[in-house]
Amino acid sequence: MTETTALLRALHCDLAAVCNFLAALLYETGESGTTSMYAETASKALCKAGSYYRLADELEEKE
Repeated sequence: MTETTALLRALHCDLAAVCNFLAALLYETGESGTTSMYAETASKALCKAGSYYRLADELEEKE
């Protein structure tokens, strides 16, 4: 994987997290289980994004 690919994957995960946070806000008035599902998915996406950002940093240092 290249540094650029890692950064693109991190950006994708960040966007997925934002979409899930927005969905959680939209469905906030609905069932609480739905809201927590979106919030949990957003949290996982942010964790993945952080992993890809660290990978990109490591790949940058190798160059």
